[in-house]
Amino acid sequence: MILLGPDSCTDPYRNLAFEEAMLSVPVTDTLLRLWRNSPSVIVGRHQNAHAEVDAEWMRSHNIPLVRRLSGGGAVFHDLGNINFSFVGERLGKEDTQEVFRRFTAPMLKALASMGIKASLSGRNDLLLPDGRKFSGNAMTFRGTRVLMHGTLLFSSALEHLAACLKPRPEKFEGKAVKSVRSRVALLGELLPSMNADSFLDSLCAHFRAQGAEDAGADLTERINAETEVLLKEKYSLESWNWGESPRFTVRQTVRRPDGLWEYYLVVEKGIITQAAIMGDMLVGEPEKVAAELVGKPYSSISI
Repeated sequence: MILLGPDSCTDPYRNLAFEEAMLSVPVTDTLLRLWRNSPSVIVGRHQNAHAEVDAEWMRSHNIPLVRRLSGGGAVFHDLGNINFSFVGERLGKEDTQEVFRRFTAPMLKALASMGIKASLSGRNDLLLPDGRKFSGNAMTFRGTRVLMHGTLLFSSALEHLAACLKPRPEKFEGKAVKSVRSRVALLGELLPSMNADSFLDSLCAHFRAQGAEDAGADLTERINAETEVLLKEKYSLESWNWGESPRFTVRQTVRRPDGLWEYYLVVEKGIITQAAIMGDMLVGEPEKVAAELVGKPYSSISI
């Protein structure tokens, strides 16, 4: 196993690009990276980002949204959350549950060495004996290679997690996967003598003791070079982070001084493709406004 990290980079755009670069650069050994993001929301590959988060709250608190390569639900990251990423070969015809078991096993062993008993749930979560969740995991395949990554909630601001992840199903209709909300636990409460930094250092020390070797300069440079390309062409773009959301319909009613306005929008790839405005408004040109909305990105700034 080759260990990448702990990495001092906390830029979520760059870190998500780095993950895909790990998958893109051919390496025979299994790669493990331990890393953290500054406050951000990371959505699954197939999610409707607009339906999963409170975009206005995020914007007011300068919290970015980044779309990852794997499926699954939306998660909140901050410096109190440790992320781990395994990249390796798929073994034979193993199914996704077998992949989850194989790659979470060394992490469960590391936690056990610190006195934390945990297990992989029937889905893809790591749970404490009382059923509380502290880690969600997801994966993606590229040929015979697999990226499996997860979170370790240590001392995250759960109030920010709750504020960011506020789906509003009454406004959206679509086929996007909706996040599953679960009871969560903070590992820091079980390890009062540690903070997030020392916890991360302890994880690295454990894996080195188990035989993991630190990445050499050549491998790091190759991954960094691919990261720069992916960051520029994909992860820094709104068209990837917001625009990859599946087709969905927005229905919203707004009471204005001149009456009730009802907005109906169809959004595809982040662009408004159809718009209609109806209601009992006394003034205004709703047909003209609706026509001007078509072709615009679905964002509060654009609208």
